[in-house]
Amino acid sequence: MPDFFGPTVVRTASVVAVLGWGIGFYGPQIFLHAVVSRTGWSLSLVSAAVTLRFLFGACVVAGLPRIHRRLGIPVATSAGAIVLAVGVMG
Repeated sequence: MPDFFGPTVVRTASVVAVLGWGIGFYGPQIFLHAVVSRTGWSLSLVSAAVTLRFLFGACVVAGLPRIHRRLGIPVATSAGAIVLAVGVMG
């Protein structure tokens, strides 16, 4: 009888949701003030960068089926989480 992976899938989906939605979607608005204060860049420049990030993300999402076919879903998801973490640390 094959193993049931339901709990693993739920845990993984929860981690992806926290990182993807919590940091990726809601995070830029939280970091906006800190970036403007630390760098002295204008609010419009930082806001434009956030907008560009959302547009780039939309293009990546449009290409996800191709990325999943090429790398596989687990590898693509792990790579995305790592890139997101590196971006936040940067």
